[in-house]
Amino acid sequence: MDALVDCQIEDESERDSLRAKPTCFIVFGKPGVGKSTLAKMIAKSWHCVLIDDTDLLQTHIKDKTKEGTQILNMISEGESIPENLILQLVLARLNSPDVQHYGYVLSWLPFISEECKKIPDLTELMENLKPAPDFIFYIKCPDNDLIKRLLCLKQHPVTGHLYSRDHWDREEEFSVKKGNADQLVDDEEEREFEEAELLKTGMNVIGQMVWMPENLPRDALTRINKYKETLLRPLEDYVKKQNHLYVLHLDGNKTPEELHLSVMTLLESTAMKRVPVPVLLYNNEMDEIQSGSNDQQEHLLKTMCSSRTVAPGFLWRRSRWGQTCPVALKEGKNIPGDIEFSVGFQDKLYILSSQEAYMKFVTNPRCYLLPPMPRTACKVSIIGPPQSGKSTMCRLLAQHVGAVVLNVEELLAKAQQEMLARTKEETVQAAMEKIKKTLNQDVTEDHPDVEAMVLNAMENVKRSSSSFDLLADVLQKHVKEIEEADPDAEAKTGWVFDNFPNNPSHVEVLRHADIMPEIVFILRDIEGNQVLKRVYEMNKESVDKAIKKRLQEEMADRKKQLLEQEDEESTLKSASEIDDEGIPVQSDVTSSTDLTTISEEAVALPEYFELGYPDVPEMKEYKLQFESEWTQMEQALPDNHCILEIESKSPENLLQEMIQQMEKPFRYVARMLSDTDLKEYEDAENEEHTDDAELKDEDERGIQTTKRLLGDTKHFCPVALKHHNVLRPCMDMYPTEYRERTFYFSDSTARHSFIQKPELFTAQTQPLQPPAVRVVLLGVRGSEKSAHGECVAHELGLFYINFRQLLQNLIIAKTKKQITYSDEEMPIEKKSEFLEAFMKRSMKGDQKEMENCSDSQPEMVMTGAELAIKAHLSDGEPLSSKILEMVVTPFWKQEPFMSTGFILDGFPHDVNQAQFMLDKHLYPDVVAVMETDVTAVQKHLLPIYLEKSHMQHLRYQNLRLKAHKMTQ
Repeated sequence: MDALVDCQIEDESERDSLRAKPTCFIVFGKPGVGKSTLAKMIAKSWHCVLIDDTDLLQTHIKDKTKEGTQILNMISEGESIPENLILQLVLARLNSPDVQHYGYVLSWLPFISEECKKIPDLTELMENLKPAPDFIFYIKCPDNDLIKRLLCLKQHPVTGHLYSRDHWDREEEFSVKKGNADQLVDDEEEREFEEAELLKTGMNVIGQMVWMPENLPRDALTRINKYKETLLRPLEDYVKKQNHLYVLHLDGNKTPEELHLSVMTLLESTAMKRVPVPVLLYNNEMDEIQSGSNDQQEHLLKTMCSSRTVAPGFLWRRSRWGQTCPVALKEGKNIPGDIEFSVGFQDKLYILSSQEAYMKFVTNPRCYLLPPMPRTACKVSIIGPPQSGKSTMCRLLAQHVGAVVLNVEELLAKAQQEMLARTKEETVQAAMEKIKKTLNQDVTEDHPDVEAMVLNAMENVKRSSSSFDLLADVLQKHVKEIEEADPDAEAKTGWVFDNFPNNPSHVEVLRHADIMPEIVFILRDIEGNQVLKRVYEMNKESVDKAIKKRLQEEMADRKKQLLEQEDEESTLKSASEIDDEGIPVQSDVTSSTDLTTISEEAVALPEYFELGYPDVPEMKEYKLQFESEWTQMEQALPDNHCILEIESKSPENLLQEMIQQMEKPFRYVARMLSDTDLKEYEDAENEEHTDDAELKDEDERGIQTTKRLLGDTKHFCPVALKHHNVLRPCMDMYPTEYRERTFYFSDSTARHSFIQKPELFTAQTQPLQPPAVRVVLLGVRGSEKSAHGECVAHELGLFYINFRQLLQNLIIAKTKKQITYSDEEMPIEKKSEFLEAFMKRSMKGDQKEMENCSDSQPEMVMTGAELAIKAHLSDGEPLSSKILEMVVTPFWKQEPFMSTGFILDGFPHDVNQAQFMLDKHLYPDVVAVMETDVTAVQKHLLPIYLEKSHMQHLRYQNLRLKAHKMTQ
């Protein structure tokens, strides 16, 4: 069942359309029954590829292919074309790129003779055709009728076209009346052009027509009988195996036009879709529009989107490729397209870079648009300070995109070693031969003169060889090997430079070699803590050793100073002298033993550092080195660089940022609509309305609707739906365009969030789901809103929530009764109060009976929130935001209310409660206000008040009766 449901996701539907198999046809019938004529008409109307033996041979001869030259030589020598060659050409045509997109109509198979293949082999070949035929058209015609029709056929010797008696009789009659022919009846444009040229030259077309010997009755009958003997039964068996719904038997006595009409009627009844055909959008009028600045380019693109549209009001939409050529991108090149080769395909606009790219795209656009495209070949460089994670990120990125990591330092060292080894080998041979001629004796490589010459040659090579040229040659060689490794792959293999270029000279090498990366990722640690921490961990022993050495030297200097100070004070009093009060006085001079202890304690480094590394001069040298290298490199960086902060980020997070930056040029971009854009939309809509009004009656002129396409959420804010699960209407506030659709937002913050990442707020895998229905029911007392609310909630399967009753339930445990409105409380008469007091005094001895007779009972202690709720229920005092959030918010934020929906009766009650809903984004979908007149309210409330008054009167009578009995 899912296969019969249309996909509502635009991107997925487009991919399904590109992956769908094109409709293919095959036509069977007796020789001369009209298979080729019908196939040509189907190919023209259905935009599929015609595969006919005669047409195929003429095409090869016209294009001067290798096979065409061979065929032309055979014809010139009077030889017949072998069926094996024809079969190879047909099978090759079936596997051509245009057939994979447009489909085919085959009118040639099978052979009558068995020169090439046996009939069973041909039948098996038809059953295994790729792509397989979807429809089979079987033309049947009696032998006698077919022979008569073939006898009436004539052929023009120049064009090779066949004409029936109806055609050339009508042509001859028309020539007698007017002396010449305006145009022969034919559906092909090529035939019309050729015969028009013949008529212009004054040639007698009728007189040039000739009879064909193979159409004479005897020869025609021979061919028909041979067909019936060899092919008829296998073909009928093949047709019986097919689905009869897709097999159409045609009457061969009908004209080609009638047969074609029958075929098109069948195709329309099966709801088959024609294959989309690329449309060239550029015309000569666009030459006047210059495409220099960005504004002019944007204006030209808008003009292109409205050129040759499929239907009025539906413009061509921009694709993810933007202005990049999809053909060049598939071939691993990021080349901007030329506006002259703009094409419309399906509903998107694509801009090709050249005539060759245009022809490739028109031949088969599917291979350039299917995933993983659009994706540029990975041509990336990752640089950064030591221990910043460059090699790790190179490896992760290469694994993700299927690229090759190039360590330029290793490649350069390897190339230098190979060059030196090659130089050594060549020099050894030359030196041995030279010395042999001089000394007239054999020498080996170990001969001192040979070694000296080799050493001298290698030194000369090292001095003369330019590292600049060598590096450029090495890079060009390896990059070329990577790009040419697998030419037939769906996506080209890319490369990733590991820490290259890391200085300005390397940038010049890349420019000279013409292999600049498309994006350079720079791993930066702005604070420096992360990199210095890793550097310290990597060089911990050497850094700690340097720190200890420096500290020991400092302590040695301090010790020396203290010893000198001790010698100067040796003449002073001893440190152990006693002061006037008899207490020993401690000397300020430190002993040698104490100095040694202090030195050892000072040299001991702590096990933990707050920054992860010691903040000492030894580490600052690394930091200064990083800053110096960055200052030099920053000036030489290309414009297409991206700085990534590595602080507190995992390699996986950095990889996602890199992928987002690489895919950024091929993402749909949201843009704010300016006043100029809105004015253009209004003018276009007014123009369309004016055109429509001229075609409609006067009564229909007032009904006008805009044709502007809205986004997934229509006039509701998509950010509010995503974050708060509410439908917040926005009308025309903050318009933004995304994928040629207009979105509206509640405020500028929401629009900014959408522009940053619109994919989060639009449908990706399934349509956006609106929240469950939320209804707010308002009305005065006595409007019967509660009764109607309960009924509607029951019918719709929603929760019914009475806000007042909900508050009553929160405090009923302490109040022991329902809190009524203050204006509904009935006043107690003074006589009733007197009777109650009298009864209490008379019943002091029986406490239990007094409690039963008294209506007032002591209440439990209530909290501040409960007192506020009670005051609200009684006197309408406003509730605090804290209480409202506790009571109301769960209906919008918690299950099962979120998925089921509800009807909230009696909320909001005042302006403060309405403002609370706005502040908390608690937007209802429907606000129903029960309106009624005073008479209806009196009709509903008056009986209730009368009943309360009657009950109060009965209570008074009961009290009087009890008081009377107590006095007796």
